[in-house]
Amino acid sequence: MPKKTSIQKRRKTVPGSKSQRTRKTSSSAQTTRPAVKAKPRKSARTDTTHHKTTEENTSRIILDTEQFEKLETTQIEKEYIDTIINQLPIPIAILRVNEVNGEYQYIYEFVNESISKLNNRTKKEHIGHSLEEIITVKEAAQDIKANFRNVIKSKKITVRQISIPIKGKLGQLLEFHFPIEYNNSVVSVGAALIDITELVQVREEAEKRSQELQESHEKLETRVQERTKELRQRNQQLKNLLAHLENVREEERVHIAREVHDELGQILTAFKFDLSELEELISPDSKGIGNLVKKLIKDADTTLESVQRILTQLRPQVFDIFGVGPAFEWQANEFQKQTGITCEVNHFPENLQIEKDKSLILFRIFQEALMNVKHHAQASRVQISFSVNSEDMIMEIKDNGVGIKMENVDDPQSFGILGIQERADLLGGTASFRSNPGEGTTVSIRLPK
Repeated sequence: MPKKTSIQKRRKTVPGSKSQRTRKTSSSAQTTRPAVKAKPRKSARTDTTHHKTTEENTSRIILDTEQFEKLETTQIEKEYIDTIINQLPIPIAILRVNEVNGEYQYIYEFVNESISKLNNRTKKEHIGHSLEEIITVKEAAQDIKANFRNVIKSKKITVRQISIPIKGKLGQLLEFHFPIEYNNSVVSVGAALIDITELVQVREEAEKRSQELQESHEKLETRVQERTKELRQRNQQLKNLLAHLENVREEERVHIAREVHDELGQILTAFKFDLSELEELISPDSKGIGNLVKKLIKDADTTLESVQRILTQLRPQVFDIFGVGPAFEWQANEFQKQTGITCEVNHFPENLQIEKDKSLILFRIFQEALMNVKHHAQASRVQISFSVNSEDMIMEIKDNGVGIKMENVDDPQSFGILGIQERADLLGGTASFRSNPGEGTTVSIRLPK
């Protein structure tokens, strides 16, 4: 804060003031004056007028002193603000706007040190000079004037990015143009510059890196698509191979069943007839031979039953004769006879049109599911249900056994589950498994109609 002593020195002692009267009184008290004849005393009106004049003069001097103090404070504040602006690292310039014949002229009123360093001109070389005298490149000056004109008309701040040489290199700056108004009229325009060269370089580097990453991503995406296409082709080839193997296996089963029926079946049947004829020729006294023949006949019957069962497992005749629905019911009855597990089949939908090869695969899925129940479920009941909607046919096989652990579903060693899934996939469908420990297992086969 400025010292008030300088202001106090400027104050003048007012004649007639109390302090002056006090000094006069004290000096007269110290000096012995000779007796003088008393003058006539002035009137009271004259004293009052003189007192008022003295007070007015004193008030005027005090007001002048206060105004001077205010002016001095304002000047100090202005110098302080100018110091701050000069020390800002942001180049700032203020130009006065003069309108001559409808054209705007711009004269530098103020620049800070940063803008002087930017264009290598001192502050004195700026102040009072026109924009064209400082910005010597005509195109650049016209561009700035056009932008100033927009600021004056809109009375709004404009921001744009420009490129100018800085220390021998091309720099990137944000240029702010802003209006300065007085009495609702733009009297000056200001310009401020922020160097964003490093930010632009970082952004460009980031964009370059992003472009590189994008190119790498596109290459990787292309490679993934190619690899996915290859995998799909391989998968389709495997599906075709599995379908072919399934057909070959069914054909082999049919062939083996026919061979067994035609060859082994006929031989066993003939062997049984021969044993029956031999039994009639044996004398009643030859009980040992008779018993042996009876045992051979019984063994032949058992063998024929085994052959018939094997033939049925290879290719159920009921499937070829009556179709897939009766084949399911027959298999359920056979499963119940063999295992003692109650097996219930809901009526197979008659309106379901399915090709014979596909219906055979569905039947094999059913057989595989029953085998899993027999060997792993520890169930006492199995229920098979069918449902059809506008898009799919769904077969569900539900047991009341111990259930399975869901991690076993994805176990590559679970060949029964794997066989069900592969066959469902061959039909263009899906196989899913639901189970909770102690609550049984539900196998759902969903096939497109």
